[in-house]
Amino acid sequence: MSAEKESMGDAIDDGQRRMPDLKIVPPPSPERFISAPESVVVDGVPSPARDRTKKPKSVSERRRRNLLILIAVVLVVLGVVFAVNPIVSSSSSSSSTGSSSGGTVANDHQADFIAASGTLSAPVLMALVQQTIPGSSPTIVTQAPSSVTMQFPMGGPALSAVFGNLTAWLAQPGSSLAAQGVSRLQLRSAPTQQVACAPPSSTLYTDCGTVRPIQGCPSPGMTGANCDQCLPGYYGSNCAQCQQCTRALFQCDDGRDGTGQCTKCLTGWAGSDCQSCAPNYWGPQCSPCSCGATQTCNAGRTGTGACQ
Repeated sequence: MSAEKESMGDAIDDGQRRMPDLKIVPPPSPERFISAPESVVVDGVPSPARDRTKKPKSVSERRRRNLLILIAVVLVVLGVVFAVNPIVSSSSSSSSTGSSSGGTVANDHQADFIAASGTLSAPVLMALVQQTIPGSSPTIVTQAPSSVTMQFPMGGPALSAVFGNLTAWLAQPGSSLAAQGVSRLQLRSAPTQQVACAPPSSTLYTDCGTVRPIQGCPSPGMTGANCDQCLPGYYGSNCAQCQQCTRALFQCDDGRDGTGQCTKCLTGWAGSDCQSCAPNYWGPQCSPCSCGATQTCNAGRTGTGACQ
């Protein structure tokens, strides 16, 4: 029995000698897996270590970034608009110029120089107008032997200034305009709209009353927004003054369509001006004859009233 115990003890001792020595190693600390910050050397001087860990952006930072992006987009759009605008303006100007050269522009002003007789020289009139109205730069639209139409651009002197200069020029005795044979002027604010005539005349004014004249009505007897009506006592297309109708119940047949004749003559008077004696009235006061209904008398303003 003792021999067996000794053999077993020897076996255990022999097994212990064969097993390697085991050491208990503690677990590694977490710091070993965290890399040390790197240093960047700039010009031989190490910079502070960079932290490779990314921090989440705050809400305010995201809003600031979005605001900057929005401002940048707005600036780009404005830049494009301002860059394109001159091109559009230039294109519009070119098209406007083209329409001016190809025909009459509706917004331009026109003046008709009309001669009572003879032939007008368009180049001479053009030179005179440019000399008298500096900066007007008119162009000749139409020309005929007795009339020349010039167009005054909107960018030139005001319409009232042009008309004032032209009418004053025409009114000067022996002026160069009159010397060229011009007797009348018509001014329009558009090709189909006559606005005034100088001087007024019954043959011209029918074409000049579509727009309010810029210098007032050309005749003292005219009234209305377009000078297309006559004051009481004035008649005709030029609103001329009626003759004196002292022997009539009414002043005259007035108005634009009136004849200017005296209407409703007093008893014993007759004629368009009520200055003549009616039949069977005689003498300066057109007194009635006394010859009865069966006879006539020597009637009239110069009659004797004798029965015949």
